[in-house]
Amino acid sequence: MPMRRHTPFIIFPDDPSHEELLQSWTLSDRDRVEVLRCRGEANRRRFAVQLCTLRAYGRFLPEATPAPVAITNYLARQLDLPLVLFGELPSRLATETEQLQRIREYLGWQPFDDRARARLTTWLTQRATDDLLPSELITRAEDILRSWQIILPALSTLEDLVASATARVHDEVYTRIAAGLSPELQRAMDSLLELPSGERRSTLFQLKEYPPDASNAVMVQYIERYHLLRDLGVGSIDLSSVSPPMVRYVADIAKRYEASALRRFAPTKRYALLGCFLVESHKTILDHIVTLHDQLLSKKMREAKNAFEKRYRQLRRPYRRGLVTLITTGNTLLDPTRSPETTLATLLQELGASDLRKAVAMCEERHRLEERGEIDAVRARYPGLRRYFPAFFTLPFQGEPGSETVIKGLDVVRQVDTGPGHTVPTDAPTAFVPGRFRAALYQADGTLDRRTWELGLAVAVRDDLRSGDVYLPESRRHVSFTHLVYDPMRWQHEREDAYTELHLPQAPDDFCARLQRTFDDAAQQAERGLTANDFVTIRQGRLHLTKRDALELPPRLIHLRRTIDDALPRVRIEDLLTDVDTWCHFTQAFHRPNERAPRMTNFFTTLLATLIAHGTNLGLATMANSVDEGITADRLQAMSQWCLREDTLQAANAILVRFHHGLPLSAVWGDGTVSSSDGQRFGLQASSLLGALYPRYFGYYDQALTVYTHVADQHSVFQTQVIACSLREAIYVLDGLLQNNTVLRPKEHFVDTHGYTDQLFGLCHLLGYSLMPRLTVSKHKL
Repeated sequence: MPMRRHTPFIIFPDDPSHEELLQSWTLSDRDRVEVLRCRGEANRRRFAVQLCTLRAYGRFLPEATPAPVAITNYLARQLDLPLVLFGELPSRLATETEQLQRIREYLGWQPFDDRARARLTTWLTQRATDDLLPSELITRAEDILRSWQIILPALSTLEDLVASATARVHDEVYTRIAAGLSPELQRAMDSLLELPSGERRSTLFQLKEYPPDASNAVMVQYIERYHLLRDLGVGSIDLSSVSPPMVRYVADIAKRYEASALRRFAPTKRYALLGCFLVESHKTILDHIVTLHDQLLSKKMREAKNAFEKRYRQLRRPYRRGLVTLITTGNTLLDPTRSPETTLATLLQELGASDLRKAVAMCEERHRLEERGEIDAVRARYPGLRRYFPAFFTLPFQGEPGSETVIKGLDVVRQVDTGPGHTVPTDAPTAFVPGRFRAALYQADGTLDRRTWELGLAVAVRDDLRSGDVYLPESRRHVSFTHLVYDPMRWQHEREDAYTELHLPQAPDDFCARLQRTFDDAAQQAERGLTANDFVTIRQGRLHLTKRDALELPPRLIHLRRTIDDALPRVRIEDLLTDVDTWCHFTQAFHRPNERAPRMTNFFTTLLATLIAHGTNLGLATMANSVDEGITADRLQAMSQWCLREDTLQAANAILVRFHHGLPLSAVWGDGTVSSSDGQRFGLQASSLLGALYPRYFGYYDQALTVYTHVADQHSVFQTQVIACSLREAIYVLDGLLQNNTVLRPKEHFVDTHGYTDQLFGLCHLLGYSLMPRLTVSKHKL
């Protein structure tokens, strides 16, 4: 494999669109006058190219680099100059230097001198101190230099300045954080790096672990970790002076270090890294506990329902036989021809006492199943759930207005668990208990049944955490809804700009009226087009599809496709990645945090080997045995741990999408304004919190997860999320659209039935997206 290449300063589109030419390569009358001052047609074309390049990119095109022919000829047409067939280079270096000086003076741009360096350093320090992360600083630095009309320096110079400013800011942040930690807390942090007696992993490693499948033991384990952090004093760590993005960034760095590496750091840096990590871990563990409770309780209730339905089916035939026996008994007792002197013993002997007892028992069991069979099955699983219920209910839950009964129920159960008695007070709230639990809520003496009441409370907490009515202020995801939206003062200041940016009327009545007009216009247009529509018609008020909307493929086209497929050569995957990197340099996105240049030998080769190992599910150990001796499993693991991060993967994908978007063939499929999202299911080999049963594809025993992808009409993936199979995909549609960091700007988004809800329709409309669900059309309802 070749050595890693450096990304060129300027990447021109090979085949720029008409809009790109108009935006960046159009000369004004004043520009043309300035260009025509040059002598010679080649010098004029080169001058025009450099003029537009500086204005668009903030730097000049290197003297040894020609501009694309399409751009040169577009400028030549505006100057009435002859067109060229090949890229042009400057004939004389002195002439090129003189022209660049003239362009700087004409546009009013300044060179990147010591004064500009000092100004940029001050800006970088301020931005890094506020909330801008190192991965974003270079792009923002280029933008600010362009706004100051200062010619951009070499990329290596910018990287050095950003790294230097970031290092200074990080040192200041580390010092500030460490200064606020008590000596006792610092000693407790050091203890996390030690190996506990009888354990194979340090406590720090255990805090990094992702939870396995939900179980009672796992719930107890993670609640213990939560209390470990509370007892450690995480609540006393004050990070208010550090921006939340910076805290998450530092915590992510700490998570990637081994305990042995952290012990070698200076105390200030070590304690700051651990402080941020512990604060973020505290939030993450609370989120895990909520998810574990949700999954475990849902699983136990599903098991109970299955057990109830199985027993109900088992009793079907015996119940029918018993019912026949009781009907026969009744008819015998009511037979008018029977002598009144018939004794009970005679009747029992005639009917069969044993059969009669079995029939009564069977009917009683069937009656109990119908009345409270499911809740009894749930109650049978209470002892296992009780292992974590007391600790779970002590979490610092709070509630929104309307959830007072649940919050009061939590207070009651805490008092019962810590008090001398184990009986639920008669005045305890019961409004939250589900209706199907009501049959078993009270005992024979009229007191509340603790099992049923506590199970009802657990279900209510689960449901209210889902809806947001109950929340955990110290968590990350399950906080109060008001914490996730604008505060009233900020919204008052930004409200008008937000409505203007989204092109929405501020008055609700105006918004509804406009929506009504849009709907009426669309309905009328659809009605007018029905007569000429070959695919659908309406008969007797119902929608009928006349034929599929897919184009029919003629046999000759199918044969042509097969011929082309057979003619394509086989390409080794490492050669494919190398070629793609030569075109767009996507591997430049992979680096260690704050690293100026790769320090690992054979970095490029190791990176490609790691990508292939993960992308093909080959595994690091197998890949290490398949490549050169210099690339070991440890090197591949280090590359995975430090370079294949979420931010680097997103940055590399953005580079690939941008390059793909600029290809002429991509425009054949679309312009990137239309997208769709759907999920693919993959089986799991190991236990994971994301794992869920998916019988449709994986049976009733193997777990799977969903990889939910957002794909543009140009067939490029701009967002990927790993979610559980059991969750509705509609929850993640907006996440993919709003977290898009590529050049694509979708406006219409298609989903299937699993990706649609009424609420999502409204949110997409408010945010400027047109949601286009492809719903399953019923014969009876459109």
